[in-house]
Amino acid sequence: MKKFMELFNNRELALAIWIIIFLFFVLMKKNIRKSLAGILKIVFKKKIFLMILSAILYIIGIILFFYLLNFWNTSLLKNTIMWFCFTGIVVLFRYVSSDEDENFFKKIIVDSIKIVIIIEFIANFYTFSFFIELILIPFLTLIVAIEMVATMDNKNESVVKISKRIWIIIGLAILIYALIELIRNYKSFLNFFTLKSFLLAPILTILFVPFIYIAVVFVKYDLLFNRLEMGAEKGKKLKSYARKKLFQNCLLSVNKLNKALNMKNYNIMVIRNKRDINEMINVLKAEK
Repeated sequence: MKKFMELFNNRELALAIWIIIFLFFVLMKKNIRKSLAGILKIVFKKKIFLMILSAILYIIGIILFFYLLNFWNTSLLKNTIMWFCFTGIVVLFRYVSSDEDENFFKKIIVDSIKIVIIIEFIANFYTFSFFIELILIPFLTLIVAIEMVATMDNKNESVVKISKRIWIIIGLAILIYALIELIRNYKSFLNFFTLKSFLLAPILTILFVPFIYIAVVFVKYDLLFNRLEMGAEKGKKLKSYARKKLFQNCLLSVNKLNKALNMKNYNIMVIRNKRDINEMINVLKAEK
C-alpha cells in the first residue's frame, strides 16, 4: 500500500481526495444520482463505448510498441493513465464534436510541443505540501467556476479580467516555486526517467492524432447516413447509391464531410432520386 501511495505526488493525492468527497456528495443526492445515471447511459451507448474502447486498444498498441523499444515501463503507467483520462479522451471528444476542418489537427500537434508543456511538466514535477495542495485545488476550481459563469454575460467582463489576473499570479507563483526547486535539486530532475516522463505526453498526443482523425471521419459519415434515413422516403437502392457517391466524393476529407452536412438546398434528407444525388455531389464538388 505504501509503495502504491508513493506513485502519486501530493497534488494527485489531494485531487483524489476531493474527487472522492465530490462523488460522495453526488451519490447522497437523489436528483444528482438520476442525472449521473443519464450520463452513464450516454457513455455506455454502443457507438460511444466502442469509440472509447477502440481508443484504449489503440493506446495499448502504442504502449506495447514503446515497451518493446525499452522506452516504456510500468513506472510510466500512472503518467500514461493520467494522460489518457485528462488529455486523450478530452481531446478526442472535443474534436469529434467540432465543425472545424482538417487544419484543427495542426493545433493538436502545435499545442503538444509548445513551451507550455515544459512549464506544466516542471510545475507538476515539484508540488507543494499535501495540505497546501488540499486547499489550493478547491480554490482554483472555484476561480474556474466563477470565470465560466462570468463569461456567460458581457456585464461580468470585469470579473473575468480579475479571474484571469488571479490565474496569472497563481501560475507565476507555482512556476517560480518549481524553478527554485529545480535549481536546488537539479540532479533529481536531470535523469533518464524524467526525460521519458517529459516526452511521454507530447509523443502520445501526436501519435493519437491519426486515431482522432479516423474517429472524426467515422462520426461525420455516421451523421450523414443517419440523415439519409430521415426526411423523404427512400428505397434501399437509392440509399446505397447515395452512400457510394458520398464516399467517392468525400473519402477521408473532414472538410468535404462538413460541407455535405451543412448543405441546405441539396440536403441529403430531401433527396428523392439519383438525379438529386448527382446534383448534390456536383454542388459539393463546386464548393471551395
